[in-house]
Amino acid sequence: MYFVIYICSKLSFKVKLCDYPHIENGTLTGYYKNHREKDFPVHIGVTIFYRCLDGYVSKSESTWNLIRCTADGWDPMPKCLTCRPPPSITNGNIISDLQEKYQHGDSVEYDCNLRFKMIGSKSIECVDGEWSPSPFCIDAGGKCGPPPRIDNGDIVSFPLKEYVLNSTVEYKCKSLHILEGPQSVRCDSGQWTDPPVCLEPCTVTPEDMERNKIQLSRPYEKKFYVLSGVFVQFMCRWGYTLDPTSSGLRVQCLEGSLVYPNCKHRNK
Repeated sequence: MYFVIYICSKLSFKVKLCDYPHIENGTLTGYYKNHREKDFPVHIGVTIFYRCLDGYVSKSESTWNLIRCTADGWDPMPKCLTCRPPPSITNGNIISDLQEKYQHGDSVEYDCNLRFKMIGSKSIECVDGEWSPSPFCIDAGGKCGPPPRIDNGDIVSFPLKEYVLNSTVEYKCKSLHILEGPQSVRCDSGQWTDPPVCLEPCTVTPEDMERNKIQLSRPYEKKFYVLSGVFVQFMCRWGYTLDPTSSGLRVQCLEGSLVYPNCKHRNK
């Protein structure tokens, strides 16, 4: 008889720790506030609090911020944020008093040089260490490129590569489409004003009416178009009644969309 003896050696496990969190413009609070860096390492799962110095803010925008020691380090990484000097803009200047530091919530205001027009907000704000989008200045006497394209419509004149200030271009829509908005656009400081929209008609087909057991209240062709905004009156076919869950028999065409009413058999 043979005996097999297994000898187990003592295994040593290395516990992973988190190092001292270096928080620029911030400080630890509570139990770990006065710990020295060499005495600091803590086990995974331990949480600590920190706060940002006056004028700085964390992503959570909270006075007391919580971080947790994980196998990959501190989560989230502690940060106390502030903004860099605000960006300069072409053909414009910052008219607010400049500062060495910009804190969360600070704002600055811009102005354009003579003959230039501002596009965008005249002020930007420091939010979570980043500035909101800055404006830009365009030449007030600037020319415009080709006018904007629109769906289901086009301009009535031959397009040019360039248009001078205050030039106007007129639009027209395809057949049965309704023009909504200004009929023309104007070149204003290098930018076109907002173009119109061509609203699509609705198409009423025999197949859709058969599917919903409805018919037109007045005789029309088998297939016809309804202009956007116009109401259509339907009626249930003989032997059918309007489904209580359906819309009414008078429906409106809205930008190419028409919701058909639905009728069901009286015996059902």
